[in-house]
Amino acid sequence: EMLYFTWMGMAAKIQQRNEVVNRQCVELQKRLSADGFRSYIMKGQYVATLYGEHLAALRQSGDIDVYLEGGLDKVLAYARTFGEVKKVNELEMSVPVFSETVVEFHYRPFIMRNPFKNRKLQAFFQEQSEACFTNRISLENKAESLEIMAPTIAFNLVHQIVHIYHHFITEGVGLRQLMDYHFVVKHEMEVEKGSSVQEVKKVISDLGLERFASAVMWVIGYVFDP
Repeated sequence: EMLYFTWMGMAAKIQQRNEVVNRQCVELQKRLSADGFRSYIMKGQYVATLYGEHLAALRQSGDIDVYLEGGLDKVLAYARTFGEVKKVNELEMSVPVFSETVVEFHYRPFIMRNPFKNRKLQAFFQEQSEACFTNRISLENKAESLEIMAPTIAFNLVHQIVHIYHHFITEGVGLRQLMDYHFVVKHEMEVEKGSSVQEVKKVISDLGLERFASAVMWVIGYVFDP
């Protein structure tokens, strides 16, 4: 019985935290738009919406990853208007927007170390960019209606497999990352009717990740959809 109540308490805290981060995503994008930046929220709160009505609020939220159009110099100069900028690397920087939530400004969605593969990856992101900047998504929130701009499903299928591959090589893959990908794939097949499958398969093949993607899909099928 105590374990049951402990779980209930943890679930309630996760739900409350998601409501806070959802509002922060909306607030952040409104500010970025007012300051002249087009943006979209990657992973995190957007992917949670793909979990479905009953599970979206129960996904443990992390930091806020937001892509800003404009390139390194422009994004970095703007980020410094918020205060001290930390962890500037080839993708992103940590910006003190909210005291209780880590916000990372991305000036690239992601990269690959191989320059030839990276060129193909950046070309795909560029092709998807206009759709991502206008893809309006409703967030789960009991008290109010919240919307953000978020990537397309095709973008997510490629972006997240590259992100998982990076974690596999460098620091290990978390179960939540695989669960996120499970729901992205499920949404593609059930809602999008597989409309992006051929395009995504070609991109993944061009990036040399076919075998890795096959392994990920096997794990997802074994663990989440037996």
